[in-house]
Amino acid sequence: MRNFSNEPNFVTGLYNSEDIAVVPDTKWMIASGMASVNRPAGHLYLVDLHSKTGTEVFPDKVTYDPDVATYGTVDRPDPSVFDSHGLALRPGDDGLHTLYVVNHGGRESIEVFLVDAMGEGQPHLAWVGAIIQDDGVWGNAVAPLLDGGIVATNFLDLRDPEAFDKVCRGEVSGNLKEWHAGVGWTDVPDSALASPNGVEVSPDNAWYYVCSWATREFVRISRGVEPVQRTTIPVEMMVDNVKWSSDDTLLTVGSLVTPDEVFARLQVDDSCNFPFSAIEIDPDTLEVRELVRLDHEIFGTAATALYVGDDLWISSGRNDRIAWFEPER
Repeated sequence: MRNFSNEPNFVTGLYNSEDIAVVPDTKWMIASGMASVNRPAGHLYLVDLHSKTGTEVFPDKVTYDPDVATYGTVDRPDPSVFDSHGLALRPGDDGLHTLYVVNHGGRESIEVFLVDAMGEGQPHLAWVGAIIQDDGVWGNAVAPLLDGGIVATNFLDLRDPEAFDKVCRGEVSGNLKEWHAGVGWTDVPDSALASPNGVEVSPDNAWYYVCSWATREFVRISRGVEPVQRTTIPVEMMVDNVKWSSDDTLLTVGSLVTPDEVFARLQVDDSCNFPFSAIEIDPDTLEVRELVRLDHEIFGTAATALYVGDDLWISSGRNDRIAWFEPER
């Protein structure tokens, strides 16, 4: 059982890094970077987990090598409005991995990058294509499937003038969607949810795990069987992203405020220090254990929790830093 100090350490200069993913067998972490009030263009970052420093890699250090056979002919993302949200890494062989990035800038899409970590230095990112979202979809998170496809959360319908009001009222606003090459997007049966945010899939791809943000619920949904089985548990915070841990548990984190408070602050502030809680969930029993609770003068809007070695790392969707917490001494 892991226990952590409530005193955060920070890597600064990483703006609105809503999601994070560790590059396997390296000292590197990839972080997204959302656009915000005074930052109209988002980024992607690499974080050196040894030196605890970050560097921007998108747009200036990314190359372009389109995979037209898989993703079709699609324009490159526009760096002037790029807005990277959730991300997920599909581990590959020999240090070559696939990175999926939810993008709101100029188009609603899942941008796809090849991550080359074969050498000893900093991994290299090459943009290889984009998966354009269905009409009206405002994506949030993405996870790879074993067969080469992906599952993504459709947080709300951009065509609905009451979409954000529905989120604040805790009403159904979106669902899960799967994408497969040659097939396109399909709706996941019985996956309609209120503000579906983070998503993960069990190692055998038999279950989805989804965060229902505004209703403060964590949901497990069966995949590929009829009738669909759904189990919902209440949690204290507005759960954001969910990730597998090295302990074979699920980690999630979320703000201890209301959707109205979040939306109001996001429209005017580049830094939001909403208090948060991070929890660990048993994927079988859905038992919950709290890891960290923090109300900090600067850091908040917590979005993703990951174990990295003995430490707990937590990203932020509206701040200039990400945090890590050391084990209790």
